[in-house]
Amino acid sequence: MRAPVGKRLKLGVRLEFFGELDCPGLRKGGTLKKFAKFVTYNCRPEELPAKIVVDLTVLDIGEKVLIRDLDIDKDLLDSDEYMPVCKIVKGSGKRFSGWSEYAKRKYGKDKPRKTTANASQRATEILKTRAVSLK
Repeated sequence: MRAPVGKRLKLGVRLEFFGELDCPGLRKGGTLKKFAKFVTYNCRPEELPAKIVVDLTVLDIGEKVLIRDLDIDKDLLDSDEYMPVCKIVKGSGKRFSGWSEYAKRKYGKDKPRKTTANASQRATEILKTRAVSLK
């Protein structure tokens, strides 16, 4: 796509999130919630940045990044500068490790898992009883 020379355009610039491994909030078990994928600019094509980097290395649980917190040229910005970009929220950072972890959280005890062998044995028993009842 070719843009007219000197004409102002309204275009979106993508956000790149940096520092997820070093983010204190994510290390404590928080989860990154992304509210925006791009920021809208109203500028000439030669003034448009290729991407905008969002630094996550300073965020703790409960903290958020607004567009006004980004290192960008605010004069060319067409998006609301108070719009949130991302936030570190509490919980949901740890994933369940199998049924036993889920059962402990939900029921307060371990619940036995059905194995494939038990399921196939039960299926065989059902088929045998149906075959006997058909005779």
